Amino acid sequence: MPPHAGRHFDAGREHQPGRHRRHARQRLLHQRQLASIRLERFRGSPFSPPVSIIAPAHNEGQSIGQSVRSFLSLDYPAIEVIVVNDGSTDAALLKAIDDAVADGMDVINLSLGTLEAPVIADDVIVHCRTEWQAKAIRKAIAKRLLDCGLELHPEKTRIIYCKDDLRKGRHTDEKFDFLGYEFRPRKSINRNGKVFANFSPAVSTKAAKSMRAIIRNWRLRQCSHQSLEDLSRLYNPILRGWFQYYGRYYRTGLYSVIRQLDQELVNWARQKYKKLRNHVRRARRWVAAVSRRSPHLFAPWATMRGGSLMGAV
Repeated sequence: MPPHAGRHFDAGREHQPGRHRRHARQRLLHQRQLASIRLERFRGSPFSPPVSIIAPAHNEGQSIGQSVRSFLSLDYPAIEVIVVNDGSTDAALLKAIDDAVADGMDVINLSLGTLEAPVIADDVIVHCRTEWQAKAIRKAIAKRLLDCGLELHPEKTRIIYCKDDLRKGRHTDEKFDFLGYEFRPRKSINRNGKVFANFSPAVSTKAAKSMRAIIRNWRLRQCSHQSLEDLSRLYNPILRGWFQYYGRYYRTGLYSVIRQLDQELVNWARQKYKKLRNHVRRARRWVAAVSRRSPHLFAPWATMRGGSLMGAV
């Protein structure tokens, strides 16, 4: 009886293990490329959170300066190094401070629980009842700063009239920007359904314009080789941070950002799928359907009841 009698040979199965290994290598390469793209986007984003590195030092006076320099040389937008004196007897902390000052670094020295470096606040809001009181307080603040060798910014220091239903007068300045929000009179609805004027914040025009520019710079149309889930993993953390911060008041102010995202996703879908390439309306309907089916992919979709704003077009 031949040695191969009773055995069934399948040419497809003969090469199946090799094909699986090849696909596994391709998946691994794709994951590495995706991780590198995600890190590059995260590192270049203005919304990347700052990082603090805590380095305990115990009798490391000879090498503490080099260690701090190596930490600060990391490729990241905002890094601060906190050196903790762990009972050193060789003046390691003083050596670190001297090296940092020699390199032109900003140093805050904590000694016995007291802060020896000044802390300066460059933006201040003062609430006043009358215009006369506001002018008097501004004059007093200017005098105090002058005693400290400082001065008020001539353009940013303004008296704003907080116009609403109870204050119906007119003033040259009735709005201002602060921490990415624009404070101005807006229409509001009380619990009884009555419309009234309220002086309240919403995302500023400058912040919304910056977010739309960042979305355009993502160039989603050139990412047709990636899936929608890949795009979600890359950019949804940034979108979630925006909407958690700016979406606390008047989410309608973020509609322009949502429309920009939807339009970029329409361009991405038209580039990725052949059946949508020459059909703008069909691509918009496709994005709207995906947003209703999977609103968790992007934070703006989750905040909207109907998903994407493309459904209203």
